[in-house]
Amino acid sequence: MSAEDVTPPPVFRLRDLIIHGAEPPPAEFVARLRCFPWLIVGVTCIGAFIGQLDASIVQLALPTCSPSSP
Repeated sequence: MSAEDVTPPPVFRLRDLIIHGAEPPPAEFVARLRCFPWLIVGVTCIGAFIGQLDASIVQLALPTCSPSSP
């Protein structure tokens, strides 16, 4: 075992996020995957699609939900 295997992973602190704008490193088991960049692209695309789907559902339902004019 080398010294690199024994050292603990870096600790993420909320203070670092506030002061430096740092973000926590990705989970080690996910970052090792070869498809890691595509996983990020896929999650982002699914999120964008769900956002547009939600907006269109609200746009269609809004006239039905709003009270009619007297």
